[in-house]
Amino acid sequence: MRILPVTDSNIYRCRHTGQLWRIHGTVEDGYYILFHCDENGNYDPPSDYSEEFAPWEKDHLEIYRKI
Repeated sequence: MRILPVTDSNIYRCRHTGQLWRIHGTVEDGYYILFHCDENGNYDPPSDYSEEFAPWEKDHLEIYRKI
């Protein structure tokens, strides 16, 4: 699986859980790779929890802060 970079550096908050996320990239099938982050947007991709989001699931996220 190849991860394609994205230019979106915003911090997002899940509307359902309140968890903060940063988009790390997308995979070839269009899914987003997101990592948990803190309120300053800090995350460590090799060690932090990540999850794949389908493109249609991005509406579960709202911009928490623009970086």
